[in-house]
Amino acid sequence: MSNTTSPPAARLLREWATANDLSLSQIATTLGLSRQRLQHWMNGRNSPPVASVLAVEALTRNYVRASDWLTPAEAAKARDARRAL
Repeated sequence: MSNTTSPPAARLLREWATANDLSLSQIATTLGLSRQRLQHWMNGRNSPPVASVLAVEALTRNYVRASDWLTPAEAAKARDARRAL
C-alpha cells in the first residue's frame, strides 16, 4: 500500500492517541520505531510490516486493526501470523 493516501489506520491511531493523551512520538517509541517511520506509515508513504501492524493492534487493544493498515492479502498474512503466536 505504498501511496500518498493516508490509510484508515492513520485517523484511528490519531484518535486513539488523543483519547489516551499520547503523542505520535510516544507511540513510536513504545513500538521501537522512529517518529519518522511512523509518520511515513501514517501518510501512506510506506506500509508497515506485519509484525508492526500486530504490535499497533495489541497496543491499541484492537482499536486500530490490521485490516485498517493493510490490503486484503496483507491482512490475511497478519491473521496467519497471529494464529502462529
